[in-house]
Amino acid sequence: MYADGAAWSLMVGLGETYFPAFALALGKAPETAALLTSIPVFLGAILQWFLLPAVLSSPSLRRWVALVVALQTLCFVPLLVAAWTGAMPTIALFAIVALYWGLGLSGGPAWSTWIETLVPKRLRISYFAVRTRMLHATTLAGIAAGGFLLQELAGVLAPTRAFVLLFAAALLARAVSLLLLLRHSSGTLRVEELRSVSLREFFRRLQHGADGRLLAYVLCLQLAVQFAQPLVTPFLLNHRNLSYAAYMGLLAAFFLGKAVAMPGLARFAQRRGLKALLTLGGIGIIPMAAPWFLTESYLLLFAAQALAGVFSGASELATFYAYFAAIDPRERASILTHYNVLNAAAFAAGCLGGAWILRSAPDPAQGYALAFGLSVALRAATLLLLRRVREI
Repeated sequence: MYADGAAWSLMVGLGETYFPAFALALGKAPETAALLTSIPVFLGAILQWFLLPAVLSSPSLRRWVALVVALQTLCFVPLLVAAWTGAMPTIALFAIVALYWGLGLSGGPAWSTWIETLVPKRLRISYFAVRTRMLHATTLAGIAAGGFLLQELAGVLAPTRAFVLLFAAALLARAVSLLLLLRHSSGTLRVEELRSVSLREFFRRLQHGADGRLLAYVLCLQLAVQFAQPLVTPFLLNHRNLSYAAYMGLLAAFFLGKAVAMPGLARFAQRRGLKALLTLGGIGIIPMAAPWFLTESYLLLFAAQALAGVFSGASELATFYAYFAAIDPRERASILTHYNVLNAAAFAAGCLGGAWILRSAPDPAQGYALAFGLSVALRAATLLLLRRVREI
């Protein structure tokens, strides 16, 4: 399971992370690159929602996860072709990335339901904390390798040719992940035991259920964060004109902060509880969009990104384990599938809002400042929903 996660996170670091940069290399507008981080996610979430009946009727969760991982691996093939030729229609680019996300999201709820049966309950917080730390470290390695390749080859090859190496390595990493997943056992939960939760019941729980209150908070936090997050790549590469190496360094700082803090965050959760960990992350993440428009110092931005990684890691670990603690495993695949659609919608709404602000502003500098400032205000407002979340 550690090795599978390492291979998957290498794919993220080498491939998924650089989708917006690839769009810019293809000559797409900054707004297009920003939307590439959200619109395909939303379309992919709709796809995985339609695939839910197939999940619930598959021979086993293990087989379903293996199938969607295999198909997701193949999504890098057209991206490789586009990187080699230097051209891809915007619609085709969005479609391929949407398919990539749809397959990944479809496998996620099934994977978390299946994998819970393989890890004893008393070990889960410490086990997944260590595994998550390793994931961030290998994602960081992928980001660093990708940034190094792009920086070294930028003046040697055509603008998109360096991405051939990145996407080929990402494809290989995902293929290795598939082979490792196939070596897992099938677990103790049978597909026949899974229950489907209707949309009506899901929305009722968002208002009144303990699991729903948690999901409602996470959804609104996602919306607030996405007013700023998708704009970071065009802000750094187009507005600030950072090199690929400098850009990679700021991305790496975020994952470095997560990786270094993860063991301490796990101990904090064991002593104080998951609600305290969720609160730590929720409060700490509020001002983390402000440094982008408050300073031009690279060192300060690097430190701010590392600190943002710590607080984001707190929210991530608390939310990840809360899925196990607060959601019935027999209903998890269904609930998380519905949740993924709303999460992607919040993701897309935040991104569209940020892109609209950027496009409507008199000048880019003012647009970026307004989007990042609004993100800070919206993050603070989510604390009202955090108060409704009970101890997990």
